[in-house]
Amino acid sequence: MLKSSQFEQGLMALGLALLFLYALAKTWWPEESDKLVAGAALVGWCSIFLYRRDLLRSWVVILFAAALIIQLLSWWLSHQSIPEYAERSPKLHRMAVWFYLIPFACLLQGRSNWVLALFAAVAVGILTSVWI
Repeated sequence: MLKSSQFEQGLMALGLALLFLYALAKTWWPEESDKLVAGAALVGWCSIFLYRRDLLRSWVVILFAAALIIQLLSWWLSHQSIPEYAERSPKLHRMAVWFYLIPFACLLQGRSNWVLALFAAVAVGILTSVWI
């Protein structure tokens, strides 16, 4: 059985791998790269909930939760008051997209060399997209 720290490192490595693959493949395969970034975000949120619970009390995550609650409350109230004009489903992405980088920041852990490597992966992806 894996120790907690080994599982945490494996989870972080998986998230970083998905994030770097997304950076490389965004210009090559845009429809597949969306799955990669969603997987990286899921891994990032899992690592926050499992190992970085202190981040759940930070103001950025609280604002993210508030944005989701505001969108859900607005959607529910529109269904209650004017159901003929209400949308079929809540559009959470409208405000939540501002906070989409939270799990990626957790995966990168504030290390500038990883951020620079991610920028380099984006540059390589863009430069090689001409030949692929």
